[in-house]
Order: sequence, then C-alpha cells, then structure tokens
Amino acid sequence: MFNFKSKPLATDNIKDIAVRMRQEMYRKQLSATTAYILAIPLGILGLHKFYMRRPASGFFYLFPAIFFGYMYKILFSPWASVDLNWTFIGAFAIFGFIEMLNIGRLIRDIYTISVRIDHANERIRENIVHKHSNL
Repeated sequence: MFNFKSKPLATDNIKDIAVRMRQEMYRKQLSATTAYILAIPLGILGLHKFYMRRPASGFFYLFPAIFFGYMYKILFSPWASVDLNWTFIGAFAIFGFIEMLNIGRLIRDIYTISVRIDHANERIRENIVHKHSNL
C-alpha cells in the first residue's frame, strides 16, 4: 500500500518561520506611546529609559532622583536641627545640579523618543531575523 500523504514543502516551513518571526516582533516591539506615558509624568526617575532597554541610562536618572529626595527629607524635615551639616548641604547641591542636568536630558528625550523607539525596534527586528536565519 502506498502512503499518499504529502510531505511538507519548504514553502510551508518558510511560512511558519515568517509567522513566528512576525509574532515575536509583535511581542517584543516597543511603543512610543508607552514611552511617552512613562517619560512625561515619571521621566525624572528614568522609567522610560528602562522601558527602551537602556538600563544604564535609566540608572543615571534614577540614582540622583532618589538621593536628591533622600537628602531633601533629611535637610528639610521638621525635626532637622538648625545646625545642618555642610557636607549634606554640599551633597544636596551637587545632586540638585545633576538632577537639573537630568531635567535637560529628559526634555531632549521627550523630543527624540519616537526616533529612539524606531532604532530600538530596528535592533529588535535584526536580532529576530538573525536568530531565525540560523534555523
């Protein structure tokens, strides 16, 4: 007896790979809308940088903001002594300056988010194509 079941053609395999690639790209691609939503109210914390897969840049936003807030709480709390330690005031001023620089970077980021998202999505596409080209 002959088995008349057809073997899968190479085009079927290519279609399956294309579908998987498209699904993976859809899952991994970044949204400019989400980046704007993170950048405008929470940008000083650098959450938009973490979303855009730039954790080092996000850390440079997050660390001064946390330290600046901590120093503000120490210096201006109701139970703070009148005789403040000048080391804390100097650190507060330095991190305040860094925070002002971050605000400037945040304004630049808001204007360039869409371009940066496009570049990030292009890198994601390249990685997916490279991964599936080795199959």
